[in-house]
Amino acid sequence: MGRGSETIREVARLYIRRQRQAVAGCDDTSLTSCWILGELGRSGELTLQGLATSIGYDKSWTSRVVETLAAEGLIANKSHPADARCVSLALSRRGQARFAAINDALDGDARDLARLIPAEKRAMVDEALLLLLEA
Repeated sequence: MGRGSETIREVARLYIRRQRQAVAGCDDTSLTSCWILGELGRSGELTLQGLATSIGYDKSWTSRVVETLAAEGLIANKSHPADARCVSLALSRRGQARFAAINDALDGDARDLARLIPAEKRAMVDEALLLLLEA
């Protein structure tokens, strides 16, 4: 694949940088916190282990970030319905509002970026991105 793999890596690196800048105005939420809020926002509820697995970080590190977000009132701990020894994590109302603000910022940034692609090539870019997503 050669140059294509380098291009994918560079696009991913630059897009993550853009995302950091886009969410910087969302109440100073870090990108890592955004990932956690995003996972909980999309899934509704996860155990700590499930959250750590889905974002690709270890459980102890994820736990520290979750504690910070819970102290800020963004995440609520709930009794796990199937295992009393376990808790489920979910967004609080405040967390849902932050999740919505982050999504709005990221969606707006993605639309701005897409507008920079010549109109006649946008369908081709969309198709390539869908192929990459499926891969």
